[in-house]
Amino acid sequence: MISDEGVGETRRAGAARARLGGRPTAIFGLITRYRELVFVVAVTGVALFLRTYELLDYPPGFHGDEGLLGMDAQRVLREGWIGPYLGSGGGYAAGPVYWTALIFRIGGSSDFNVRLSTALLGTVAVPIAYYAFRIMFGFRVAVLASIFFAFSAFDIHYSRVGYMPVAQPIIEVATMLPLFLAVRTRRWYYFLIAGTMAGFGAFSYSPYPVFVAGLALFLLWFAVRGYWWRHLHTFVRDMALFWGAFYFAALSMIQYARNEPGFLNHARAESIRSTREWKNAHGLLAHLQIVWFHAKDWFYTVTSRPKFDGVDATGIGHMFDRLSLYLIAAGVVIVILNWRRLPYAFTLIMFAVLPFGAILTIGAGFRRTIGLLPMLFVLMALPLERVWRWADAAPAAKRTLGYGLVGAAVAFVCIYNVRYYFGTLASSEQARWTYVEELADASRYIEKQHPDYVYFYSARWGYGYPTRSYLAPDVPGEDRSKEFSKLNGSIDVNTSRDAMFLFIGGYMDLLPEVQQKYPGGIAHIGTAGDGRKLFATYRLPSHAKATVLP
Repeated sequence: MISDEGVGETRRAGAARARLGGRPTAIFGLITRYRELVFVVAVTGVALFLRTYELLDYPPGFHGDEGLLGMDAQRVLREGWIGPYLGSGGGYAAGPVYWTALIFRIGGSSDFNVRLSTALLGTVAVPIAYYAFRIMFGFRVAVLASIFFAFSAFDIHYSRVGYMPVAQPIIEVATMLPLFLAVRTRRWYYFLIAGTMAGFGAFSYSPYPVFVAGLALFLLWFAVRGYWWRHLHTFVRDMALFWGAFYFAALSMIQYARNEPGFLNHARAESIRSTREWKNAHGLLAHLQIVWFHAKDWFYTVTSRPKFDGVDATGIGHMFDRLSLYLIAAGVVIVILNWRRLPYAFTLIMFAVLPFGAILTIGAGFRRTIGLLPMLFVLMALPLERVWRWADAAPAAKRTLGYGLVGAAVAFVCIYNVRYYFGTLASSEQARWTYVEELADASRYIEKQHPDYVYFYSARWGYGYPTRSYLAPDVPGEDRSKEFSKLNGSIDVNTSRDAMFLFIGGYMDLLPEVQQKYPGGIAHIGTAGDGRKLFATYRLPSHAKATVLP
């Protein structure tokens, strides 16, 4: 027997079909039936677009660290396994290198594919995060938090440059998904998968051990909440599976750390313990005061007083808008009030622990905070989820108001992030400087022209800088600038080969002198899309003879 409510639904459906002329609406029906899957595909598609749109132009250039990633990935293609940790650029975990090598295997080695490899990591993190949030907090929080994830200028930025930090959020959400499946179902294989994913994180990014510390605290709370003494045998089994899987997944990194005396050199150099103020401080209280000072400095840097970072171009304007900060603050209140519930406890623990990846190190306030992003998106979503839930149960007028408030808040945050990233950060003068736009464009040019030899003049970079080494690997050359060569800017060269002068910055003023001394060559001025001069080249004519200048 059909209920009165069911009869009403049937009549309304029939009326709708009548208005459509009785034609089947198969597509609409599929979307309605699989609306959650449609949403996940849509938000992933948006994330992919925002992370790949004009990928080499936002930001313009190609950083030396991106060149190192590309060259190390090429090395993987040549040699296979090259270890869990690499000494390039001061030292970093090799996980992203193997991923980039896979992208090279499929699509070839190029500057675009270096950035594409990290863009894909940032993109794939979004649907994984959705399902992790879905299990932890339900449909509404998952929808809101994954939208914030997809549109986050913070995550977009690190996804669009070939840097390591973006590897941390994806491994975190890939751990959270099976972990909370394990917590909810008590199935042993979910603990095994969660431990494996957590172990793989050792190959992601240097602050990742802080996330592991947070995991340990959460699992301790999981035990305290009453699971262990009710089912001691099962609890011991599950923890053994989790930490055993973690150990074996991270084993090569653990062995490397044990056997390599210099493994921690980079970490020590970046630690606040290497600072003069720490070494001059005496006693626990004095050291705690230093940590407190760094914590305040990190907080203000991220929230209201950004500092420009010449390594990744962050600190240009405000990464978080005011509404996002208010939502995060409200979300913190909510998780504190619900601290006994495991998903809320996990979020609270990670919110408290993960900032120490930046606080206990020097500089890099933004990129060493990237592991906090999934928790921040949850915190932003929680107060809006409360409004959404209230609207679902409210009368029609209030329901419209509630939905409108949630939609307006989400739209504001998304629009701000897109405008901030593409209009402020990635197109700024500081970004062009950080990502060495002049050298990158010059390197691409000489790779296309492919002279036999290059005489390089630049006050900022030597010819061996990784950007040039990756983008023009087969073009030999030498430094001639005063800053990098004992030849002190000399323009006297060997004219018996196909050679090219390359000038960047103030050294472009040498072009007329070179043209006068070696007449008949080909000059070229490299410019940006807005007409700015980036570099100048002069290709010597065949069998050039130097003219004696007065």
